[in-house]
Amino acid sequence: MLCPYCGATNRDGSAFCLRCRRTLEPAAPPPLNYPGAPPPPAEAWQTPYYDRAPVPPLAYTYAAFWPRFGAWLLDSLFSTFLAAIPAATLAIVLGFAVAASQDDATSRFEREEDNVVWAVIGGFYLGYAPAYLAYHTIANAKGGGWGKRIVGLRVVKEATGQNPGFGTGFLRIFVTVLIGVIPFVSILSLLDYLWCIWDRQKQTWHDKIAGTVVVAVS
Repeated sequence: MLCPYCGATNRDGSAFCLRCRRTLEPAAPPPLNYPGAPPPPAEAWQTPYYDRAPVPPLAYTYAAFWPRFGAWLLDSLFSTFLAAIPAATLAIVLGFAVAASQDDATSRFEREEDNVVWAVIGGFYLGYAPAYLAYHTIANAKGGGWGKRIVGLRVVKEATGQNPGFGTGFLRIFVTVLIGVIPFVSILSLLDYLWCIWDRQKQTWHDKIAGTVVVAVS
């Protein structure tokens, strides 16, 4: 069955197009190119990722572990690279500021070195953490970061199929980070990601807490 809107090939009897997610009506003829006819809808790839229509819950194709792992790896690389820019900048600025403020008459050389090192480390984390959280919050809110878009996955609200929004997007990444940094339970971070292997809806723990699912859209 060809979608009359985007031309994608779907299985006979499909209720929704796998590419553009529009409702399919097999009995309806495709739009004709007659004078004065309305222009056809834009191709799915031309539609902004965050403006796509909600994914109908009955049409969910839950993302398996390996596509999710590939998307996570790509998003980790993108977010790390972007967050490293403000992190390195702030680390250099604070390092030079502390080094310039040292009083040679009252501080020993070893103590000066320690202060500069701690300033650099502190500046790096102060620049890295907000940028990292911002990337993943915005990505989750809009349906997925660059990694998920490349792999062909999308994060949606489980109940409605809509993009999660900023509140749910922040909750999703906050839970992920929290599980990974709490002392003595960091090993649970691995179990969090592996949970989607045997879960019925292929959800991780942070998916369940945020009420989201990851679905395939291509």
